[in-house]
Amino acid sequence: MTLDHARNISTLALCAVVVMLAAATLTVDLLVQEAFGLGSILAVIGCAGLAATYFAARQGGALRLMVVTVLMAEIVALLISSKGHPWQTDIHMAFFAALAISALMYDTRVVLVGAALVAVHHLGMGISLDALVFYGGGSLGRIALHAIILVLETVALCWMIRQTQRLLFIAADGEQQARAEADRTARLLATALDAQGQLAAVSRAQAIIQFSPEGEILSANENFLSTLGYELAEIVGRHHRMFVDAAYGSSPEYVEFWRRLRGGEFAAEEFKRIGKDGREVWIQASYNPIFDENGNVVTVVKFATDITGRV
Repeated sequence: MTLDHARNISTLALCAVVVMLAAATLTVDLLVQEAFGLGSILAVIGCAGLAATYFAARQGGALRLMVVTVLMAEIVALLISSKGHPWQTDIHMAFFAALAISALMYDTRVVLVGAALVAVHHLGMGISLDALVFYGGGSLGRIALHAIILVLETVALCWMIRQTQRLLFIAADGEQQARAEADRTARLLATALDAQGQLAAVSRAQAIIQFSPEGEILSANENFLSTLGYELAEIVGRHHRMFVDAAYGSSPEYVEFWRRLRGGEFAAEEFKRIGKDGREVWIQASYNPIFDENGNVVTVVKFATDITGRV
């Protein structure tokens, strides 16, 4: 889930909370005041303003700021409707609960605006219209206590939002890197499969044998084995000189030939080789040094075609 997606879901959920608070205010007005009064009017106006903002901007910061503004206004309306009821003081907890759930929109501006509205409510109405705020009347001590709680909660919520945003960013960045790595792996796999298919096609048409840089036989395909008359187990681990006549295999030229291959030089020409039964086999072949990532020769691959019939 992305941060924007979480914000949108939370914003819609808080819109529903606003509607429920408005309904509660209308109900309390009828039960406590026995008529729709100022609280009900404020509740309806708040819902109307929120609805207008929702249809004008269904997503984004403007709607989130409007949600927290109307949310706090609905609690003020509920307080006004409960004037004279013993629960009026307890309803103050709704301010702090509303501020906490507004943090679910993951926007520090929302929390700061919500805290500012609660502060204005307490400082303004709490002093001049204390009967609408506190059951039994207010005092500077009660206002100061609420202010301390409000500041602590605001700081904690803003810190939490910042940390959550950072963690979500790290998670999103990790997901992006994982997707990029998966794409790279997929491309490498596709390239490897393509190369494997090409090698299989070459192997069907040519004799292929693989050597270590020192000339030790590592593997050979069926075409090579049938051309020289060997089984694979008869040649693996032995040296390339088993395919040349004894005089050439012990000559300086032969030693130099493998020295050049170990040095990374490519060799291609017609070669005379000796099969298992001692018969001469002429091949058109190329010896291809294969390098590692550091530029060192790790293996030598020979591709050959039997041309005995043309020599």
